[in-house]
Amino acid sequence: MSESIDQSGNPSANQAAECASVAVSCGCGGAKTKAKTAKELFLSGCNCSQSVFCAFAGDYGLDGEAARKVACGLGGGIGRMREVCGAVSGAALVFGLEYGEDKMRTYAEVQEFCARFKGEVGSIVCRELLEGAHVVAETGGAPEARTGEYYRKRPCAELVELAAGILEGMLKKGKEQK
Repeated sequence: MSESIDQSGNPSANQAAECASVAVSCGCGGAKTKAKTAKELFLSGCNCSQSVFCAFAGDYGLDGEAARKVACGLGGGIGRMREVCGAVSGAALVFGLEYGEDKMRTYAEVQEFCARFKGEVGSIVCRELLEGAHVVAETGGAPEARTGEYYRKRPCAELVELAAGILEGMLKKGKEQK
C-alpha cells in the first residue's frame, strides 16, 4: 500500500491509482463481502465515504473512478469538518441509488441505517467517533498521511467495515421483501 500524500493533501498518484483500482474491482462476485471490500478500499487510500460508496457502486452501473469522485467531498465528516461520518454519508448515497425514486423510502432507510450504526458505536458524528477513540479530531486542512500509525490510531477502517455490513444486510433484506 502506498502511504504518501502530496503537498496539496491529496493521495499520491500511486495511492489514488491503487484506490481507483480496488474501486473498479468492487462488486465483482466472489465470497468477499461488501464490508471487507469497503475496508480494503479505506486501507488502500480511499476516504471513508468513498470506501462505502465504491463497495456498492458497481452494483448500480457506476464505474469505480466516477464513484470515487462522487463521494470524495463527504470524507472526514463532510470535507474534513468532522460532522456526519463519511461512512454514513457513503451509505446514504447508496440508499439514494437503491430507492431514490421514492424519497420517503430513501429517508426511512437512511434513518434506520443511522439508528443501527449509532446503536453499535454511539454516534454518527465523525468528531465524536474520533474523540471516543482518543484521536484529536482536527478540522479543515489537508488529510493526514496514510501511514501505519494513522491506521493504528483511528477507528475509521472498522467503522467503514461496520457501515458497509449494516448497509449490505439492509439492502439484502429489502430485496428479499420485494
